[in-house]
Amino acid sequence: MTEQRREFYRVEFPEQERPMLFLDEISYEVLDICEAGIRFEVDDISSFIANDRLNAQIRFRDGAVVDTSGDILYQRDNSLVVILDKPISLRRVRAEHLYLINKYSTKV
Repeated sequence: MTEQRREFYRVEFPEQERPMLFLDEISYEVLDICEAGIRFEVDDISSFIANDRLNAQIRFRDGAVVDTSGDILYQRDNSLVVILDKPISLRRVRAEHLYLINKYSTKV
């Protein structure tokens, strides 16, 4: 695992573990999260522009739902990065990280 030099720790999700982001009854796969932002995959990047405002819900694999809002910061390939108004709790970010470590780390 590479060292991250960021203000917030980012959790990247394998394809089969991705939370879903719901925006206007359309769902998108969340690629990664940190306390201050999310990155999610979109098929039609042209329907979004930088600084667009989003109000959405994130549904995690355990059924937990987080209401969120923020502004599109930038796009990368077929994904959008949103800076959040209210952070995702550190408890939620750590829970996701620990779940992925426990499920996918190799046992010695």
